[in-house]
Amino acid sequence: VQGMVYGPIEAPIAKIKKKHRVQIMLKCPFANQMIWWIDQITTQVEGHVHSSVILKWDLDPYSMI
Repeated sequence: VQGMVYGPIEAPIAKIKKKHRVQIMLKCPFANQMIWWIDQITTQVEGHVHSSVILKWDLDPYSMI
């Protein structure tokens, strides 16, 4: 799998409604490769994070805010 991982870093708006926000950017040349990568990460993270942690994915985001 080709690609780069940037982060994690604090989001530009670090806290909303008392919830902390962190960003990780994944860059891949092909959409199907990105979807595979997201599936692998989600599978590995499940069961290893607190139930209050929410993962949200945004493919090709308009902004990083």
